[in-house]
Amino acid sequence: YQEAQNKEADLKSKLAEMEKQQVVFNDKNIKYTILKREVDSNRSQYDNLIAKLNEVGVSSELKTQNAAIVDFATPPNSPYSPRLSINLAVALALFLALSASIIYIIELLNNTFTNPEQIEKELGLAMLGILPLVDDRELIASITDQKSGLSEAYRSLRTSLQFSGAEGAPRSLLVTSSEPSEGKSTTSFKLGQDFAALGARVLIVDGDLRKPNLHRLFGLDNTIGLSNLLTNTVRKEDLASIFRATKYPNVTVLTSGTIPPNPADLLSSPKMALIVTNLGKRFDLVIIDAPPVVGLSDAPILSRLAEGTLMVISTNQVTRKSA
Repeated sequence: YQEAQNKEADLKSKLAEMEKQQVVFNDKNIKYTILKREVDSNRSQYDNLIAKLNEVGVSSELKTQNAAIVDFATPPNSPYSPRLSINLAVALALFLALSASIIYIIELLNNTFTNPEQIEKELGLAMLGILPLVDDRELIASITDQKSGLSEAYRSLRTSLQFSGAEGAPRSLLVTSSEPSEGKSTTSFKLGQDFAALGARVLIVDGDLRKPNLHRLFGLDNTIGLSNLLTNTVRKEDLASIFRATKYPNVTVLTSGTIPPNPADLLSSPKMALIVTNLGKRFDLVIIDAPPVVGLSDAPILSRLAEGTLMVISTNQVTRKSA
């Protein structure tokens, strides 16, 4: 009996030991299963990657090349940009175009006469001469120097006047301008000398009873003159001296005289017409230095008394409207 109990106890002990081993085996079996699944999964992914890699290799081998190297690039001898010669040519062309545009705009905006052709075309007047522009500081020297360009231009003007009419130069000539300071008094002064140089008896009358200037050019006083004749304020003993001889042969001057309050009335009076007529009988040429035309009626009044009218027009100064 005792032996049977011992055997039973031994069997129970072995059973307990086997149960423990079974538990350990089950744990290892579970880990094995998990690891096996991971291995299978990794092997499957690896196989897929190998398959895709093979597909890429095959497809790259199947593709044909559609480009080939013809020649290798070489560096240029000169830079592509900037190109100095081309840039300079373009800049010059733009400068010329801009300059031409500016000049054209200035011409459009310029309301003055810029050349003799404009004067003839727009005013319908005959061009008798062109006088060069002379600085005021050189004017006296230019008009006294018979070889100067200005003196030569005035002699050319004298010739044009000699051929301006069928009977030669007019016996009475009115010299005027559109505006002051255009050279009308200088023209009267110089033309008188040039005609006198041909032997003509010349009388130059200062018809500007507002701002006379002719007496200054001849270096004369202006105490009595034309206005005194028109107002009968000349003494009998002064009548002979009212016509002033000058240092220029054959040139006589009648200054304007005392400035009156009513110049236009005096110049339009019958006595003024009578004076001009009588003077025309005593002299070969009577030159009347008249006031400017703009704003005054004096010049138009005097123009009716003279056989010819000479208008001095300064370019780049007188507007077309004024002329």
